[in-house]
Amino acid sequence: MATIQGDARANVLRGTSGDDVLEGLGGNDTLLGLGGNDLLDGGNGDDRLDGGSGRDNMIGGLGNDTYVTDDQNDRITERTNEGIDTIESTYGRSLPANIENLTLLGNRSINGSGNSLNNVIVGNAGNNVLNGAGGSDRLAGQGGNDRLDGGSGSDFLAGGTGNDTYIVDTRADRVLEAPAQGIDTVISSVNYSLGAHLEHLELVGNAVIGRGNNLNNKITGNAANNVLRGGAGVDDITGAGGDDVLTGGKGFDLFLYKTGRGFQTADIGRDTITDFKQGIDAIMLSRQTFGLSSSIGIGFSLASEFRSVNTDATAESSPARLVFSRATQTLFYNPNGAESGFGSANSSGAFAVLNGVRSLSAIDFIIEG
Repeated sequence: MATIQGDARANVLRGTSGDDVLEGLGGNDTLLGLGGNDLLDGGNGDDRLDGGSGRDNMIGGLGNDTYVTDDQNDRITERTNEGIDTIESTYGRSLPANIENLTLLGNRSINGSGNSLNNVIVGNAGNNVLNGAGGSDRLAGQGGNDRLDGGSGSDFLAGGTGNDTYIVDTRADRVLEAPAQGIDTVISSVNYSLGAHLEHLELVGNAVIGRGNNLNNKITGNAANNVLRGGAGVDDITGAGGDDVLTGGKGFDLFLYKTGRGFQTADIGRDTITDFKQGIDAIMLSRQTFGLSSSIGIGFSLASEFRSVNTDATAESSPARLVFSRATQTLFYNPNGAESGFGSANSSGAFAVLNGVRSLSAIDFIIEG
């Protein structure tokens, strides 16, 4: 085993193919372990430590140090208050204690996680999952389709190119996207308005309000009574569970009702669509959810599956599965057919009120699989 020491100057120390000990002492040093299982100790100064191949043990010491790792078994040790330190890694890894920053290298799809400090985590050209954990973090996805989750704290998230997904859990989180960098999604557990160049929004947890922008947005609610509003684009809006208030905004908008199973009142609720524009907007219905036999496409290929009637009472005895009452501007699901009533309260009845709409026709619907 070779022991190689520097001095107070800025040294470049190179190991051998064996197991070496490299000690930088003072100065801004570069320590290269090369082969073997090496021990690298930077000492004081802003040092760069690269163990090379093998299972290396690296200690930066005082100063703003950079560690280069190419083995998941490399061990890095930093003490508190010893500077702002960075790991550059070709493998997915989590930051150990007392290290602030992580940069992923190469093109492989690998992941990176932070710690309780205020971290800067930078992805590579692959598809990365970046998690800031505690602290107020800055995450940059770079290339690839990345998933960025700042964790607790006030975080700054920038996905870069690719179709990125952002996890937002506090109103202090900030998301940045440049134009023409993919189709990006925000998953938010707090009320959220899409910023520039962000296309999709999904509410989870306790979030209630979701707003779009001027792009073609896809906005999806949760089980709460949501208030969802599109913008100037061609928007797809899904209230999901709860009694939601849905506004498409300008442009051609779709209001989607698809639950992945047969109609259940709890899955859909009773929504209010505030600005349905007949002949422009459309209501999209799942064949599975509504038990429809009409073909996929615009309108009902089986005319008997939709009726527009004068009153709610007439709707209850209509033979059609989908019935619109002009009196109350209400859309009903009627699996009971011409029998009195709509059927079970848990799996039938009113599911949408279209404010201001006095007439509705088959071409206002799109049937999907």
